[in-house]
Amino acid sequence: MKTPTAGNREPDTQSTDIQVVGRGTQSTQSHGEPSNGEPSNGELFVPSATRIPDNPNGSIELLREGRIPAWLRTGGSAGWRFLVVVGVVVVAASIVMRLRLVLLPMILGLMIAAALSPPARWLMRHGWPNLLATLTSFLAAGTVVIGGGWLVMPSLVEGISEIGPSLGDGYVEVRTWLLASPLGLS
Repeated sequence: MKTPTAGNREPDTQSTDIQVVGRGTQSTQSHGEPSNGEPSNGELFVPSATRIPDNPNGSIELLREGRIPAWLRTGGSAGWRFLVVVGVVVVAASIVMRLRLVLLPMILGLMIAAALSPPARWLMRHGWPNLLATLTSFLAAGTVVIGGGWLVMPSLVEGISEIGPSLGDGYVEVRTWLLASPLGLS
């Protein structure tokens, strides 16, 4: 079997005629290797079947020459990607705002399920049936929440009873400030 050299190409590659367009000169080169569309020197390859017709008045020099500067290609590429991301964010925000009544309980349920899944899996690994492990996890979590509320509630009620009168005074003070402010609220 012959070893490929610079003048001897492998039989699975095919020769393609590609028009190299650059700085006002056009030439056709034959390459024995498949092209990915980008030459190594940064200029664009334009196949001869898709030549850009010459502009008779010469007003758009870059299009007439058939090449686009790298900064313009990069800026255009970044620009359309930015617009796509902004569009997706706007659509997602619109959907979330319209479905917030449904999404809030669903997200809360997913968070609870994610928090209770490790204890349930641990119980299942230790031989508990699926339903019993899940119910035990939920009951244990409920007991912890209710027990914590039972321990915290007396001090919370006591603090609110002390803060209650000062909340009324704060409301009156904020209301008089807003009425006397230059905002013109009534």
